[in-house]
Amino acid sequence: MNWWIDFALGVLLLAFIPFALAAYGGHVAADAITDDHKRRAVKLTFWGMAFFGLFVAIVYQYRIMGTDDARQVQTQNFQKDVNARLDQIINHPVSTEQQRQATQLKQSVEAANPASPSLPKTLYGNVQESKRSFEDQGIRQNMVRQLSVLSQEILDFAQERLKGEQALPAVDPSLPTGKSNRPYILREEYFAQTKGKFHFNHYEFRCVQLMQALSNRTDLADEVTAVKNWCQQLPQDSIGLKSLSANLAKLAQEVEEPPK
Repeated sequence: MNWWIDFALGVLLLAFIPFALAAYGGHVAADAITDDHKRRAVKLTFWGMAFFGLFVAIVYQYRIMGTDDARQVQTQNFQKDVNARLDQIINHPVSTEQQRQATQLKQSVEAANPASPSLPKTLYGNVQESKRSFEDQGIRQNMVRQLSVLSQEILDFAQERLKGEQALPAVDPSLPTGKSNRPYILREEYFAQTKGKFHFNHYEFRCVQLMQALSNRTDLADEVTAVKNWCQQLPQDSIGLKSLSANLAKLAQEVEEPPK
């Protein structure tokens, strides 16, 4: 059920809203054409391209989510195999030192992050044990690295979107925000595209996964909840993206300290 909800929301944000707005804008603009035949042809072209783009986006989203599921299964199977071997060493150690090292390695494996934009739900191990795990400096450093990397990627994304925002025509605040206000429509289309790319670039998913892994850091509960909600709301402009990046960077600094 959740898979289909994510799929539908993704298609809605990436394709339906921007394509519908673009097609509607072309439809309205075509009304200015006096030749009936040409006017109908232009409208059909806009709507035809919109439906084609929607179809391509649906196929793309389906393939991406299928690939993500396959990666999750592969990662989970690999982690189970490694944990099973480590359990054998922990239960039948040659020495106490070997048992201690195997236990630490198992904790690191459970907290490790594979180099993939799609993060499995089991990536950070059992969330209920996260507070105890964060007493380990290595696990905290790994989390700090993940937060810092995501913060920088979102900041780079914000810079990219800012260039597009600066290229948009200025919106006249004295004009009504209706279909005749072309600059306003263009801006809303661009903001919708920003939300869609934030979702499809896996920033939202990675952010939520990291916040879930930090859910038992009660000393950071307010910061974690705020960042998680921010990501789920999908920032629509460069200002929101930069603010989110700054908050992730600040959270990384706080995570570096042991739980209070």
